[in-house]
Amino acid sequence: MTDFLTDEELDQMVMYSVTGSRTEKMALELLERRRADDALARRAEAVEAELSKLRKMLRPEWFYEADCHDSEKCCFDLTEVLEEHYFYDRPRKGNHVVQISCATSLPDIWAAVRVDCKCTDEDDCDCDTDLIVTEHDSKEAAEAALAQKGDA
Repeated sequence: MTDFLTDEELDQMVMYSVTGSRTEKMALELLERRRADDALARRAEAVEAELSKLRKMLRPEWFYEADCHDSEKCCFDLTEVLEEHYFYDRPRKGNHVVQISCATSLPDIWAAVRVDCKCTDEDDCDCDTDLIVTEHDSKEAAEAALAQKGDA
């Protein structure tokens, strides 16, 4: 009954109900729960903002193909690693899970990569098919992300 009432309506229930009545207690409890939920939502937003800021601070500046830290092969971003070291002879279709090493002591990044060319003749394809890439913390998470889209 009270879930669809506004805070103002609950305030009126408290104001016009008999002190100590069941109606007053229910209205006060619901108001208190709503305020706690609002405070929790604000706290969650603040934590999410802080987490985003920390992720940016910990973002590596250099990337390499898996288990390689050769300075000759360092790249500025994930896309460059994928294009220079994994997909230079780009497959036209398919899903791929690729491990990418970071130049810092951070764990490797696992990339779920989708390539989908609509050309009828793959050998005579001139389209510039973009790689659709999502980053994940583990190989299993990258594989699960590809599986969610329908095909792993």
